Amino acid sequence: MIKEYYFVKSWRRRRDVQAETHGGEMKPTAIAFRLFLTLLLSSCSLPVARDHDAQVNAALMDVLEQYQYRANLVSKLLAAVHGAANLAGPPLAALVAARSQLAVVPATPGELDNPVAFERFEVGQRQLEDALSGLLISIDDDRRLAADPTICRLRAQFANAESRIATERDQYDQAAKQYNAALDRFPDNFAARVFGYQKRSTFDGSALALPRHPPRVDFGSLRGSLRV
Repeated sequence: MIKEYYFVKSWRRRRDVQAETHGGEMKPTAIAFRLFLTLLLSSCSLPVARDHDAQVNAALMDVLEQYQYRANLVSKLLAAVHGAANLAGPPLAALVAARSQLAVVPATPGELDNPVAFERFEVGQRQLEDALSGLLISIDDDRRLAADPTICRLRAQFANAESRIATERDQYDQAAKQYNAALDRFPDNFAARVFGYQKRSTFDGSALALPRHPPRVDFGSLRGSLRV
C-alpha cells in the first residue's frame, strides 16, 4: 500500500510537471505566431504605406521649391529698393526680420514630419507673406519705385509665385490626407505601428488655416479704378 501510494504520488507529480512544461511551451509559441502574423500583415501593407509616404514627401518638396522661389524674389526686391529713403522704416524692417527668422526654421520633408516644426514653418511663411504685402504697399506709394521696370517685373513674378504656392499646397494636402486615411485602414495601420509611420500635418489643418491674403501686386490698376 505504501509503495502504491508513493507511486501514485510520484506519477501525479510528473503529470503536473509535464502539464506545466507543456503550458510553458505553448505560451511563447502563441506569442511567436501572433508576432509572425503581425509582421506578415505589416509586410503586405508596407509597400502601400511607403508609396503614400513617398508621394507626400514629393508633394512637400514641390511646396518647398515654390517657397524658395518666393524667397529668391524677396531678396531681389530688397536689393531693388535698397537705399530708398522712404522705405527705411517699419515695412522694410519687418520684411528683413521675417526673412531672417524664417531662415532658421527647419525646411526639409524629414524635419517637417514633426507637427511642431511644421507649424513653425507655416507661421514663418505667413509672417513673410504679411511683411511682403506691407512693403509692396509702401512701394506703391512711391511713384518712382512703382514705375521702376524691375519692381514691375517683380510684382508679376510675386503674383505668379503666390498662385503656384497655393496650387502646390493644395496638392500636398490632398496627398497627405490620402496617406493619413491609409494609416487608419487595416492592414496599413499594422505597418504604421511596426515601422513607425506617423500621420502628416496639412496646411488646411493648421491652426493658421485662415483665408489667405496674397500680397497685393497690381496696385496701379487699383489706384486708377479709385480715381474714377
